[in-house]
Amino acid sequence: MQLRGFAIACAISIVLSGCSVNEDQARKEQEAAPVVEPAVIEADVTDDQNAGFDENQAVAAVLKEKPDFPPSGQAKEIEVVTGGKAPGTKVKGTLSTTVAASSSPGKYTVTLMKNLDYTINEEVLRGYWIYEVTPEETRLVESNDNTILIETVK
Repeated sequence: MQLRGFAIACAISIVLSGCSVNEDQARKEQEAAPVVEPAVIEADVTDDQNAGFDENQAVAAVLKEKPDFPPSGQAKEIEVVTGGKAPGTKVKGTLSTTVAASSSPGKYTVTLMKNLDYTINEEVLRGYWIYEVTPEETRLVESNDNTILIETVK
């Protein structure tokens, strides 16, 4: 009976020691493996395909996501109602859209701006969204918006 228990203990010990060797070996192999950085893959679009894509189409693609903004080169007056005694405090502001062509054919940068005529703690309330637009995609590359602070006005 004792011999059987000893044999089982030895078998377990051998199996466990084999596992630790395999873990060490796997860790060494993993450390030796080259690190592969993710890549951005762009579609292969010829200049002919980009020739029909213009500023107006780039702006239209962005305005699908932000329909409150005006067409490029225009400003739109807005009024935001916030806290205070009924009917609330009315704050005026503007929305505007600009577009600029990139050095790459068929690529545009569209910028949306929201400015409110109000400051909180000496901070002007404004927001902006910058998109890169190609015939294949509309991508938000940068944004900052503190206009939500208007909701804190009582």
